[in-house]
Amino acid sequence: MVQPFDAFLETWYHLCHTFSLHTYTIYLQGQEYVSGEILGEGGPLLTNGTLILGQEQDGVSQGFDPNQVLLGDLAQVNLWDRLVTPEEVKGMASCGSSNRGNVFSSDTAVLELFGDVSEKWVNVSYFCSSGPKYVMLPESRSITDARRQCHLSNASLALPTSESENQILVQVLERFQNVCSSTNVRKLWLGATDKEVEGKWRMDGSGNLMTYDKFYPPAPNGGTVGNCLVMRHDGAWEDDVCDERNKKCTSCYYQNSDYLRLRGLCFDNEHQQRFRVTGYMNGRPMYRGFYYLLIYWANNNTWYLTNARTNTTIASYSFSIAKHYPLGRLDWLLHTTICDLPEGDKIELSLSACPDDQYMCRDGECIASNRRCDLRTNCVDESDEENCNFVLLPKGYRQYLTPVSPGTGEKLSLVPHFSITRFDAIEDLSMTIALELKVSISWRDHRLTFRNLHDPERGSVISSTDRESIWLPQYDFENIYRGNIKMLEEVVVVNRSTNQSEANFNQVDMDTLHPGSESSLTHTKEFVAIFNCYFILYYYPFDSQFCEIRIRLSTHMRDHATFSMSQGVAEYLGVIDLPLYSVQYVALRKHTHDDVIFIDFVLKRRVGNAVLSIFVPTMLLLLVSWSTLFLKLEALNVRAIMSLTTLLVLYTMFANLSSSLPSTAEVKLIDVWFFFIIFLLFSNIMVHVFADQLQLHSPDNITKVSSFASPSSPSVGNLKKITPVRLLKFQRYVVLPLSFFIFTLNVVLDVALDVALDVTLDVALDVALDVVLDVVLDVALKVALNKK
Repeated sequence: MVQPFDAFLETWYHLCHTFSLHTYTIYLQGQEYVSGEILGEGGPLLTNGTLILGQEQDGVSQGFDPNQVLLGDLAQVNLWDRLVTPEEVKGMASCGSSNRGNVFSSDTAVLELFGDVSEKWVNVSYFCSSGPKYVMLPESRSITDARRQCHLSNASLALPTSESENQILVQVLERFQNVCSSTNVRKLWLGATDKEVEGKWRMDGSGNLMTYDKFYPPAPNGGTVGNCLVMRHDGAWEDDVCDERNKKCTSCYYQNSDYLRLRGLCFDNEHQQRFRVTGYMNGRPMYRGFYYLLIYWANNNTWYLTNARTNTTIASYSFSIAKHYPLGRLDWLLHTTICDLPEGDKIELSLSACPDDQYMCRDGECIASNRRCDLRTNCVDESDEENCNFVLLPKGYRQYLTPVSPGTGEKLSLVPHFSITRFDAIEDLSMTIALELKVSISWRDHRLTFRNLHDPERGSVISSTDRESIWLPQYDFENIYRGNIKMLEEVVVVNRSTNQSEANFNQVDMDTLHPGSESSLTHTKEFVAIFNCYFILYYYPFDSQFCEIRIRLSTHMRDHATFSMSQGVAEYLGVIDLPLYSVQYVALRKHTHDDVIFIDFVLKRRVGNAVLSIFVPTMLLLLVSWSTLFLKLEALNVRAIMSLTTLLVLYTMFANLSSSLPSTAEVKLIDVWFFFIIFLLFSNIMVHVFADQLQLHSPDNITKVSSFASPSSPSVGNLKKITPVRLLKFQRYVVLPLSFFIFTLNVVLDVALDVALDVTLDVALDVALDVVLDVVLDVALKVALNKK
């Protein structure tokens, strides 16, 4: 399929079609445009001896369509009975020769003219002439306003680059000599300035240095003050001040490809909306459409849109000041029925140079589409931040109805994303956890249409008004502690789909549209809440707490929506090591019901503080009590006071620790630790008491008394073996160290096995370990008792 080329007004195009036996070639402007094989059966093309120019027939010898008539000029139509060479085509396109056809030539044939058709003879070089296109704006303007007015018309401020171009501009100026500063010889602004470097004149737009000038001495003579360039009535150039109060006429330079677009009417194709600034009517430039429309100015400061083919007025717009042009978005008054609007109605039309991928401000300025509704005013008139609702609701949309999954019609799939941003407090006594949680739920609503979504990475935040008008997921937290929850922020973001549709070329607002079935909505809420968590404190302070946050959809949504576990995410964004705990992991867990989801996380208690505040002091107290076993037997008061003091201090520590932990029926490992240390300290006190009693009954303190002992009574010799010194040594070297070692080893292994193994294996190994330790302890005691 041949791609059409873009044609512009007032531009000659040379087209040549050549046919060989099997190949069809088209040349455009002397260059091969497309070439391909001829398909179908060959043979003569029957024309009934008639050749029609300037009108496309719907078929051979068929009817005509008024919309397919050529509105333009036609010349050098030639037919040959041979294949012309590429060199011949290039020569004709460059106006090197006329080279009339030997079968037919429009230059020599007698033509029958129908309709509004005229003929004239021109030189062949006329078709290749490309002089500059200057259009005069005959109103006094400042240099800033002049540059802006040309820019809005898709042109630039005129600046001749040769003597011939300068002469053309002088001829354009001659018509408006009396209008442009009639009391001043300096008539026209030119598009150059030497503001940056004095004497270095740079062209507007490109910033390149001028290669041509028309200064007559003593010009330029304005120094650093005269930074703007002007043209005199005779074509000479001078420098002038750029003050806003200094006003002159404006001439805009247009290229052949420069055109404007008229939006707001019901055109059938995009080319019908194209307009070009050309010619004058009533002393002002007029805008001529590529087809049959015309916009011109009347003396009553009113611009008219007319149909030149039917000579009817379509619409009009009046300004209070004559210098204004019909650029930008304006409300025109209809003079006839058009586009289903009656006569007398207002219709919003826009005339600007903005292409379809840009946004047009109300004054006609063009900005990038992604700067529309970006919470920054990019248009001078701030119109880019008007009507910034992203959501287009269809007729009959009901907010309370849950949408269905696009394409399937099944339950709506909700994709959850949970982020725990930080833990505020973890209370052991109340068994609660205070944290900040961000809940994001994504879905798609096929009923909606979105517009002007320009940020594919972060998405577009919709307004609170739009948020209140669409369906949003509702959910509840089931394990909130006494209703302690507060929402900090709520936002809804639309993520742009890749399948976007550009605005219809007739639309004035030029918004891009995105279907809701391919654009996901994300509803994000940030909470501060306190959640219940049942703490298992048996292994305190070596415990790890498993907690959860239970989320359930609201009752009226449970049968119509479900959480998607495959795409769901749960994460922790804060620091890992908290003051008392470390965050082990955060994960999602599925419930048996699709409308419920769990956020699981594990908090492992940091044992550093417990070691320093619990275990080290208790072990030091145990060492102090153990050291009393090394004192002399005569120092009973010292031994007793030291032992009792350590016991009292240890009990006080235990009482204080118990008050900081929840009161539970289960015995905690820390309780066992304190009970055991208390038992050891108590045993030391009892040893000191018994040692003192044995000291009182030692041989140095008793006299011999004869008595008759019964056969079952122990002999006096056996009793004499248990002396105070032996009792203290036995407690000092056997009972206390061995008991402490065995108990500590059992506790350490129990904690390690609980972490590494499951509960069943842990219990079995505990039993086996207890048996082994009992045997070891029994052997050690027997050895110590039999030792003198």
